[in-house]
Order: sequence, then C-alpha cells, then structure tokens
Amino acid sequence: MFGYQPLRVGAGVVLLVLVGLIVSDAASQPIGRGRGGGGFGRGQDEAFNHDRNVFHELLGQHGDIERTVTKTPNGVRTQTTSADPELVAKIRDHVAAMKKRIEGGSPVRRWDPLFNEVFANADKVQMQIKEIPDGVEVVESSADPKVVALIQAHAKVVSGFVDSGFEEAEQAHQVPDYKQAAAVRLEPTAKAKLIAVSAALDQLYIPALALTNQGKQKQGVAAIGRLQKRLPKLVERAESVGVAGVLFGGVSKIVEDALGLAESGETLAAHESLEPIRALLAERRRSLGVAYPLDVLSDYHRVMEEIVKPAKDKPAADVDQAYLAELRQLAAEASHTWALAEQTSFELPAAPEGWPSPLQIGEGVDKVRASLSKLNAALRGGDPDAILQAAVGLKPPFAKLYMSFGAFPGKGPGAAAAQ
Repeated sequence: MFGYQPLRVGAGVVLLVLVGLIVSDAASQPIGRGRGGGGFGRGQDEAFNHDRNVFHELLGQHGDIERTVTKTPNGVRTQTTSADPELVAKIRDHVAAMKKRIEGGSPVRRWDPLFNEVFANADKVQMQIKEIPDGVEVVESSADPKVVALIQAHAKVVSGFVDSGFEEAEQAHQVPDYKQAAAVRLEPTAKAKLIAVSAALDQLYIPALALTNQGKQKQGVAAIGRLQKRLPKLVERAESVGVAGVLFGGVSKIVEDALGLAESGETLAAHESLEPIRALLAERRRSLGVAYPLDVLSDYHRVMEEIVKPAKDKPAADVDQAYLAELRQLAAEASHTWALAEQTSFELPAAPEGWPSPLQIGEGVDKVRASLSKLNAALRGGDPDAILQAAVGLKPPFAKLYMSFGAFPGKGPGAAAAQ
C-alpha cells in the first residue's frame, strides 16, 4: 500500500502533480503559440519529447479519465483515475516527470496568469501525493488564504483539462478575485485583542497537539473536546474586530475532523490533522499585521522537522556528502530562525493564567540554542553517529518550550484555563 509522501515544493509541483494533466515545460505555450502544440511549448532538455508526448496522450484520452475535487478549509483533495491501466501508467509517469521538472526549476505556462501567480507563491504550498488504485490522490494546502484561493482555482482548471482536453489547454486563466487579508488594517487595540485570543487558543491547541502526538487517546480526545468547546467563544472575540473569518476560517472543521479521528483510535492521524493549524494561523496573523510571539516558534518548528524527521531512522552508513550538504543548509536556516526567537519578547500585555514566566521562557530558549550549537559542532566534527544524534536532539528542548505555553489539566496554575 502506498503512503503519503509530503512534498515541500515550488508551485510547479503543486500544480503539475495535482493530477498529472498540466502543461509543463520551461517555455510552455498554448496551442498555436509556439512549436510545441497542445500547450506544451518548446523544450530544451532530453526528456522534453517524452514528457510532451505523454501530456498530449492524456489530453487526447481525457474522456477516459475520472477526476474528483473536494475543497478543504486550506486547499483541495483530488483523485484522478482511469479504468485503463495504460492510461493510469501515463498519469503516474506524468506526475513523476513534472516533479522532476519542478525540482529542476522549470516553470510552466508562463503565458497563463493563473499558473504564473501560483508559481510566484511556490513557497507557500504544501502537498501530499498518494498513489491509489487506478490513479493518484493529491492533497494541496496553504496557510495563506490568498494561496488557498489559487489552489482551488487551479483545481477547477485542471478539471477543465479532464473535461475538455485540448480545448481547455488552449485557454488562459485569470487569477481569482480573492479577498486579501492583507487589505485589512487593524488598530493597535484590535491587534492586542487578537494576540490575546491567539494565546487563549494556544493554551487549548497545544495540549491537543501534544497529547495526540504522544498517542494518548483518552487525554487527546479530552483535549480536542476542550478546544472544540471553547473555539466558538474565541471566534466571537475575533469577530468583535471584524476578522473572525480571516483568522479562523476552516479551523473548526479541522478540529472536528481531528476529534473524529482521535475518538476512533487514530491518535497520530488526529495529530497530523491538527498540525497545520499553527502555520495556518501564523500566516493569517501576519497578513493582518499581528505580531504574535509564538509564530516565530512555528517558523522554527518547520525547519526543525526537516532536520529531525530524516535523521530519526537514518543509518550512520547512509550519511553521505549530499545529506551533509543539505543538513548544513538546514542547520544554518534553523540557527537564523532561532536568532529571531531569541530577539522576540514572549511577554504579553494581558497574559492568560498559566502563561510561562520570562525566566522559564529564557531557560527554554537557551536550551534550544544549545541543541543547535551541538548540531553545528557535530557537523564540524564529521562523525555520522554524533551528527544524527544531534539532529534528532533538536526536538526535545523545543517541544518542552512550546508545550510550556499550553494549559495541560492538572499541571501547574494554568490547568484551570483548559477546563
């Protein structure tokens, strides 16, 4: 059985792999605009002819392809299938080819405004791909409401490729008329209110996230239940400054889905369902001009996970130069991101009960810095075992610091806030 393969991608992967039916070449042109024909354009690499031919075959056989699109709060879930095994193979071939092209930095359909805009927002899209019987399933998401609108508009265009083949591939597609959160201008008092709302949410969200990650079903269900119960009140508080939809749109559905998973015993799946909320809200707060201190922790968490996850099960014998080169880049990014955390004040004007003290926070921040220093020292030393141990060792001090902002029932003065 195939599992999800998370991809942090440029927009190209997001678009092209979505169904395997997207025009894809560095010089893509619509039909009649260049020599490629069929929207593929003119190629400059050895794989061009093969990729173009597969794409044309998919367009030509679009009537034998089935596609479903389900909108999610922060993107789409799509399934593209066929009853023809040869066509299924071509869809999967195209998916692999487009992934390779995007990783190689070959943008597509530059003449198409929609595709051009998605490429411009490549770093804001997350994607999961799963091979399913008779085809491919893709989940695309973003923490940026603007990019969510782009993802969903793009999904509609791809459905047009499936419905109409070459006819749709000739068309240019306009960028959606989305409401940009950045257009909202908040007064300082409104920003302070949203910071307080965010802190209250995190006191509930962090225990739900942590307990499900620890596989504690009973406690996890209870924590998600508390979050679900209190969320409407927090939404009301955000609504008082007119941005509840901008900040909390789709969050209640994510929490509802996570609760269902936890209740059915799928605690780790519940954790994965809850995980995107922190990045989603961080991006939305920033679009509103709200400087919430825990958002810098979310920034660090993203790059930290890119270091920790590959290192967890990696044999020392597999620590080669390519891995070390990537790890050094990630370590540098993590160090830079943590420097911003070290410059951030986590004191709030109206901190909720149970918020950690400046001393506690300072000690936690220092321990994370020490773990980064240990990783950098291991990289200098070059011992594979020490490098992997230090890479995995980034997580415990960060997790302890992050969890200190949560109100865990029965643990400390903040317990009451979680009831």
